[in-house]
Amino acid sequence: MQFSHLSGTALARLIKQRKVSIVEVMSQTLQRAETVQANCNPFVTLVPDEALAHAKLLDVQLEYTPPQSLPPLFGVPFTVKDLLDTKDVRTTYGSRALECNVPENDVVAVARMREAGAILIGKTTTPEFAGKVLTDSALCGATRNPWAPTLTAGGSSGGAGVVAATGVASLSVSTDGGGSSRIPASACGVLGLKVTMGGIPHESWPFHFGNNSSISMNCRHPEDLATLFNVMSGSHRLDPWSRRETLPIAMPLDAAQAVHGKRGLFVPALGGE
Repeated sequence: MQFSHLSGTALARLIKQRKVSIVEVMSQTLQRAETVQANCNPFVTLVPDEALAHAKLLDVQLEYTPPQSLPPLFGVPFTVKDLLDTKDVRTTYGSRALECNVPENDVVAVARMREAGAILIGKTTTPEFAGKVLTDSALCGATRNPWAPTLTAGGSSGGAGVVAATGVASLSVSTDGGGSSRIPASACGVLGLKVTMGGIPHESWPFHFGNNSSISMNCRHPEDLATLFNVMSGSHRLDPWSRRETLPIAMPLDAAQAVHGKRGLFVPALGGE
């Protein structure tokens, strides 16, 4: 079975129903990651050994745990933009100055993804300190558009956009201040969601309290955007913006019902700045 076209929520259902093994999913995911990395360069760091070992442990747990007791993203691979700290996994912020930086803790959003059962496979590319709407850096080089490798994947979450577009992982955690998830989504033909400030705690980004940066996500399926928001959202003491009520998105998400009776506005060119 090919998993690259499936949503993360659909993949989680198959795993919980024991229709696929997590090791099988992870092996295919890592193989695809290597191929896409060679062609498009969306990763700063891959952790195949750790991801496969984690998958084996969860397969054992799956044998002895009722499906209804498993967390929502049990066994599903995910990626994290290299602007967010990940415990024991190199986090460079796209900078050679932090090339060897290995954090001791996850940011809140990543910790919640792990608690939901998702398995980290690697860190996706960003320009140095997310300083451009393209994704290239002296540390990692350029990240290429999966549909046209001579073109950009956008930025600053270009790696996340490529990972989503190529089906390497259906769940990509990114960040967005002025378009950093939405620009790659547009360039790569996927979805990007900038979450309202405080919707998902964002405590570690060094410029967070002085700008409009928030945790975001890049996916190919609307239900994955909703699932990721529900998993990562909720207040946390380290982010004062998160001290507000956050309502979960109702699931399952019915796209037709969600837009019924509403109108959309298309603006081909925005005036001014």
